[in-house]
Order: sequence, then structure tokens, then C-alpha cells
Amino acid sequence: RIEKGRYILNNAGQMNALKFLRKHRVAEILLWKGLGMKWSELDDQAMGIEHGMTDVIIERVCKIYGCQKCPHGNVIPDSNGDVNKIIDYRVSDFTRNKKLRISRIVFESPDMLEFLEKNKMFPNTILTLIDQNTVFVSPDESAITVPDIFFNAIRFSDP
Repeated sequence: RIEKGRYILNNAGQMNALKFLRKHRVAEILLWKGLGMKWSELDDQAMGIEHGMTDVIIERVCKIYGCQKCPHGNVIPDSNGDVNKIIDYRVSDFTRNKKLRISRIVFESPDMLEFLEKNKMFPNTILTLIDQNTVFVSPDESAITVPDIFFNAIRFSDP
């Protein structure tokens, strides 16, 4: 422990954390693609089954559905704990009237995921940034005001 709420993991702890993250994110894929659950419910529901995700189940899900990224756009560690780095940015790194692609959702609260799902703001969605709180979502070009706390949880890339 470094200080309250901050920790450093040793190598074994880091590997265990990555294996657990893999289980959780593969569970999200299973629930979404296999069972057709709502995108906004995947994170919460995956918490209920992630501990039961065996290596056999994980490998089968990955073979059937692919396991590069979870439904929220985050990279899934491979079976060795290796993670491909994503290069993406915060909304504040872009200028107005710029087209952006949602890369991933880095903090997944139920309220935020419901808001994003309702407004069809999923990974790979193309948006036009109007100002630091408003976007036009393609293809219907509806203007959406996004709360700061939600925008801070989304990462973007060039389309």
C-alpha cells in the first residue's frame, strides 16, 4: 500500500489481476454475444459469473466470439497476461467541430452505461464534437449534451 486507496502490486499480484480482468471481460462477451443481454447491464452481470469462468470456458468463448476487446472497448489480456496498448485520448484533447470515434469506456457505472446505450454511444460510434459537452451522433445527427463525468470516462480516437 502506498497510501489510502493506492497500491502497488508485485509481479504475481499483477498477473493475478490481469487473469481476473480477463475473466471479467470474457464474461461480458459471453453475456452479450451468447445470451443477448443489454450492453448497459454487462459489467454488473459479469461480476456474478466471473469467478466461475474456467480456462476451458474462456478459451471456448474466445474461439467462438473473439476476445480482443470487451463490449465496452477495453483490451482483454491474453492467456499470458499480455495486453495490447490502446492509443486514445480524452475529449479535452480535441478541438471543436472535430469528428471522433469512441474508442472505449474506461469507467463503467450503471448510470453512465445506460445513458450511453440510450444515446447509441458505443465503441466505434462516430461523433462530431460541437463543444466540450455536446456531440452530434452519427448517423441520425441528433445533438446530445453529455455530462462531464461521463465524458471523462470515455476515450476517443480519430475516425
